[in-house]
Amino acid sequence: MKKTTSRRKFLVFVMCLAMTLCSCGETQESDLSAETQQSESETVTEKETETKTEKTTEKETEQAETEKETKGEESCTLDYGNDKAFETALNNGETLDGKTVRFTAKEIHPDSALGFNIFGGEHLNFVFESDPGVKEGETVCVRAKKVEPFATSWVISSEIVDAVEGDGTINEVAAQEETEAEAEAETEAEDVPDAEQETTAQAESSESSENSFMNNDYYDVVESGSFGDILGGTTVVYKVLAKADVSVSSTMIATNPDGSVVGKSTSDIVLTNGKYNFFEYSFDVDVSNASLTPQVKIEGASFMDSIMSGERNAVEMTQYNRSGDDLYLTLQQTGEEVGAFAKFKLLLYSGDKIVGTEEGYFSIYAPNLTGKGSQDVASIWVFGEEFDKVEFVYEP
Repeated sequence: MKKTTSRRKFLVFVMCLAMTLCSCGETQESDLSAETQQSESETVTEKETETKTEKTTEKETEQAETEKETKGEESCTLDYGNDKAFETALNNGETLDGKTVRFTAKEIHPDSALGFNIFGGEHLNFVFESDPGVKEGETVCVRAKKVEPFATSWVISSEIVDAVEGDGTINEVAAQEETEAEAEAETEAEDVPDAEQETTAQAESSESSENSFMNNDYYDVVESGSFGDILGGTTVVYKVLAKADVSVSSTMIATNPDGSVVGKSTSDIVLTNGKYNFFEYSFDVDVSNASLTPQVKIEGASFMDSIMSGERNAVEMTQYNRSGDDLYLTLQQTGEEVGAFAKFKLLLYSGDKIVGTEEGYFSIYAPNLTGKGSQDVASIWVFGEEFDKVEFVYEP
């Protein structure tokens, strides 16, 4: 009986020992499995991170290339290193379509009649299809896709490019001309007595100011446009902001590249200080490719007073609307007297582009304007004209 009990105790001991050993084995295998899984997980995470980084880099590169293509940027060599050299070449009759030029943005006019317009040089209008992101004073390189003369300036359809100077870049014109001008000025100063130098300078300054068509002491050209008619003619318009009460008579001569004259038109306007008005030149032929040369004559206020009756700013347009082929202007007299030859002038716009003009005498179109505060409606026939905005000008 004692032997049997001892055997049982021994068997129980053996079984417990076996179970303990199995348990230790399973624990080691579990720990090993956990370590393996953690290592595999870290490896996968590292691969995923590397893949994401590569994809992000590729995406950023593609995005940068896309933005560069959108802006029209490309790497090339500059043809003209400054706007002075470029403008001199244009004035010498060279064709510069497709050429590249570097210029400094003087003024930016995003809503001009020509489009997004950036002034450069003396008479250069760099026009873009959309905002190129250029700021005033910034130096920028562009490709001149198409260059066209317009009045006394040049209109250059442009796109931004990434360009650098090369062996063939022309950029010495400005320095050369400045040197020649300085030498000529020194020579003239030596030949003119000191007492006469100041008088000569004042005369040259006055002549330059008064005879400049685009900007002078009496007005500034702020906008321009042109449109054709069904007979093949062309109307050219220059909107101005007056600086004085004066009368201006201006003649525009249109010439072909060979120098032959193809048209001549005169526009006489009466300016009121601080108010807008516009020159209008009508040609019987298409002058879109012609050069326009202005001649200006300005008379002072004393001349104006001798021929003008009535007040300035005597009538205003309170509203307008179109019905069919008729444009109706609601007018109100704001001054005591409307002169017998006072008239209204209209600029018709489609978007930001001038597409037409109209004018008429108040004595004919609005005879019921008989005193301050009186009202009348003028009716103008506008058959075939498409516009969405009307700008009113009162001319005494």
